[in-house]
Parts: sequence; structure tokens; C-alpha cells
Amino acid sequence: MTCCSPHPRLFFCRRLVGNQLGPTGASHVGTALEKNRSLKSLDLCDNGVGRKGAESLARSLQKNRTLQELNLFSNHIGEAGTQSVKELLAGRGDLKVVMKITDDERVLDYMEETLQRLETEMRGDGHELVSSQLQNLGNEIAAEGNLHGQTTEKAQALRGKIAQVQMQVQNRTNVEIAYGCRKIFSDLL
Repeated sequence: MTCCSPHPRLFFCRRLVGNQLGPTGASHVGTALEKNRSLKSLDLCDNGVGRKGAESLARSLQKNRTLQELNLFSNHIGEAGTQSVKELLAGRGDLKVVMKITDDERVLDYMEETLQRLETEMRGDGHELVSSQLQNLGNEIAAEGNLHGQTTEKAQALRGKIAQVQMQVQNRTNVEIAYGCRKIFSDLL
């Protein structure tokens, strides 16, 4: 989903990854899309859109013929949300919607970028958040059953890297727990 207008007032592409819009935010985005006449690509990856948000976006995109690409990967839209999007796509052959790894290999690139960001955050104090996000990334890859060729190789390499970073998070957490216990005992003595 890389494309953006060189003119600052005309947006052909918008990347709103990881903003936790939720279903309500997705509904607001959908309302804006109904009036959209310039946005061609929208990346809503990892925003907690959920079933209701996906259904709202699908309804709104029935009125929008401008958008050509929509990324809904990692939004936990469920079967009902997926069905709403599939019904939209039946009438919009010009629209590409990414909901899983097999829809677009660039999803693995996004996951790799996220993993790099999490490694950086791990150096700070957000161990629990990083651990939770790593688990989510691993679960997203594990949920994909129809990977082939280079996509399979890249997904396997990413799984290995996720496991490695999870171990680093766990080791760092264990060291901090041990230090905390030692501090508590030394304060008691």
C-alpha cells in the first residue's frame, strides 16, 4: 500500500496502521469514504475494526467507486465481517481487499516492520505490551493455512524471528523479576 500524491492537498493513499480505530472509528472512516472522490488506497491494518467496523465499511464502500485497495489485515473481523466484505467484492470487481496473508504478500512485510518496531520497544519498559503483540503476530501467521512458495519461506522465517524476540522478552522479564526480588529481600534485611 505504498502510493501517495505528490500534491499535499490530494491524497491518493492513506496509511492508518495500528491506530486502534475500533468499530466506531471504522464507521467514521466509512462515512468519509462515502464522499471520497480522490483516495485510491487505504491501509487500516491492525486497527481493531472488528465485525461491526467491517460491516460498516462494506456498506459505505458500496457508495464509493474511487477506492481501489483496502487493507483490513489483523482486524479480527470474524466470519460475519468477512462475509460482508465478500458480498461487497461481488459487486466491486475493481476493489482489492486484503484480509489475510494469502491476499497480499506485502502483509508479511508489514509484519516484519512491526516485529522490528517491537524489538526497539522491548529495549524500553513495555515488556507486557510487546509480548502480547508478538503473540498476536505469531497467531496471525499460524492462522494462515494456504501459504505457498516464497510466502511460506518468508512466513517461516518470520515465525522463527518472532520466537527469538519472545525469548529475549522473557529473558529480560526474568532478569527484572530476579532483580526486583533481590531488592525486596535486601530491603527486608
